[in-house]
Amino acid sequence: MNRRVFLQTTGSIAGIGLISGGLLIRRTYAIDTLAREMVDETLPLVSESWQNELETVPEKACNEVRKFFHQKCLNVDAFLEVLSGDNLQRELRSLRKDYEREEVVMREFCRHVVSGDAILQHLKDLATELGKNLDESWAGACKQVSTQWTESHGFTNAAEYEILSMRTRELMLKNLRATARNLRSGQDLALGETFTEVGRAALLLIPIKRIGKGGAQVAVPHYIVEALRPYCSYLSEKVGSQNENVQREMSKKLSQLGNHIGDECKKVMTEKVSFLHIIRKMTLMEIARGLAKQQVQFI
Repeated sequence: MNRRVFLQTTGSIAGIGLISGGLLIRRTYAIDTLAREMVDETLPLVSESWQNELETVPEKACNEVRKFFHQKCLNVDAFLEVLSGDNLQRELRSLRKDYEREEVVMREFCRHVVSGDAILQHLKDLATELGKNLDESWAGACKQVSTQWTESHGFTNAAEYEILSMRTRELMLKNLRATARNLRSGQDLALGETFTEVGRAALLLIPIKRIGKGGAQVAVPHYIVEALRPYCSYLSEKVGSQNENVQREMSKKLSQLGNHIGDECKKVMTEKVSFLHIIRKMTLMEIARGLAKQQVQFI
């Protein structure tokens, strides 16, 4: 092959490569653009239900937690009596750091008022109930989305309601499992190792705090520890007093605990529902991109 033929041949190959590369870039851009359009046009359909979830789920969780702890704190006499006892007083005096004294009071609270197991079980039951509502809401949203995509873009099988609902569920669980693995790298979670419900899993991505040592250790959600801490600090300072007025003051203080924990629960649940909405949008984008690939075959 002479030099001129060689240059012509290599030039033709390079030209074909450039054209192919350009077509690939154009197709990728067209797919991404169509996928974004598909997701954007569904957001008005689902935004109302998402906003409703943000308003109702955290509020209901807050009310249920308030009621739960209020009932447990109706009779705290035995708890206060233990705190005022000589053994606890000696233990508290032996500790130099505030957080150590606070955790001793938390430990006794979980022994005599409500156990850590009962707190976790109540949280899991609540997440099961509210998570079911979230999943039912999403199923309704999938029906609206599938109708929109079918009418606007002619998708049939892949965008059918049952297929869309099942596929989004699989992808959301995949994302939630990845999130759980990352969070577990440095802490325990209220969420179990295996799970199949999306809403419940999203609400239980909550860190667990372990209090105490050895057989006396208790585990409770981290946000409850933070809500309890100022109460335990207050009690650790007051329990040495035998004054009846102080005893009544401590009982009254504890009667307000449910409100404080409920407020903290509301903050956490708002974060979890918001995170679930992000997962849903990511999932819609992934599915939309797959459907767009089918439609944008060649340019």
